[in-house]
Amino acid sequence: MDKQREVVITGMGVTSPLGHTPEIFFANLLEGRSGISNITRFDTSAYAVHFAGEIKEFDGSPYFDAKEIGRTSRFIQYMVHAADSAVANSGLSAANLDITRAGMIGWSKRRYVSRTSTNAHQVASRTSVGRV
Repeated sequence: MDKQREVVITGMGVTSPLGHTPEIFFANLLEGRSGISNITRFDTSAYAVHFAGEIKEFDGSPYFDAKEIGRTSRFIQYMVHAADSAVANSGLSAANLDITRAGMIGWSKRRYVSRTSTNAHQVASRTSVGRV
């Protein structure tokens, strides 16, 4: 029989139409709020559907400079924010985080993302872990 490894969730981060912190996201879920609203990022007059779950009031500038924000997809900006928030939520710092044993799981409407230690350096370079 294979010995199963224990997994510990030490921190959580979220970037969602319902909020950008786990606390706000969960509170909005409990209150039954919807993150669905009219689309504001582009003209929807040519489409039958005019509503979606847009992430609003998001600022990527803590992680990217102005040029990088223009060149970096929103999805990546959201993931970096969520990863940085998860590290902050965990109470870990660069001094006590072993990125060879760390990982993250993310989800978007378009794709499932699983990143383990092989890509942890990329996340760390954009988060407080890489900047401490």
